[in-house]
Amino acid sequence: MSDEHTHEHEPRWDVINKLHDKIDGEIDEAFRVNRMSFIEIDIALLMLHEKLSQQKMELYNAYMKADDHKDIKSEPKKHDPLVGKLPSKTPYKTSTMPCIWKRSTLREILKKGESAWDFEIKGSKRAFEHDGFYAVYKDLIRYNNGVIKGKWRKSILKEGNEYGLNINTISRPVMTTVEEFVYALRKYRSVLFNRFPNKLRRVLKRQ
Repeated sequence: MSDEHTHEHEPRWDVINKLHDKIDGEIDEAFRVNRMSFIEIDIALLMLHEKLSQQKMELYNAYMKADDHKDIKSEPKKHDPLVGKLPSKTPYKTSTMPCIWKRSTLREILKKGESAWDFEIKGSKRAFEHDGFYAVYKDLIRYNNGVIKGKWRKSILKEGNEYGLNINTISRPVMTTVEEFVYALRKYRSVLFNRFPNKLRRVLKRQ
């Protein structure tokens, strides 16, 4: 890793403290001088968070172009400080998580008639022949799955949800409490699975 990226992984606390003090001072002034409300401050901080997300995406995009990476996925795989190179043979290599693809590679791996689930399993095996798949070790894009197997998650539709969804106007069925619980267990199982060594994950998935 070159010196220009060292600060990505060894925090420069002098710079961080200077930025913190500046933001802290601006927030104090917003309250005292501009009489901003808490909701206005929250909106401003949300906009700042979105700006940071945009800067990260631009950084990863530049990194991919510089090294001709074929795929960068938001899955934790620590092989270098910024992004990790995935093993040539690994389960869910073509996961449908948010990612940036090299279109020519994606076209080679796609197969007509396959569902997204087929693509994750069968497409991953076809991708074994392709090198240069990478994953960020810290999620860049955060999101919630709203529809699971054709049903809305009850937790997404809870009263006062932030998505503007009205349970009385949706057309899809809603998951039961039991279905929601099973889904949560599967998510935790997935997190545990991703912590296993790659060889063990391949054995478990018979790949």
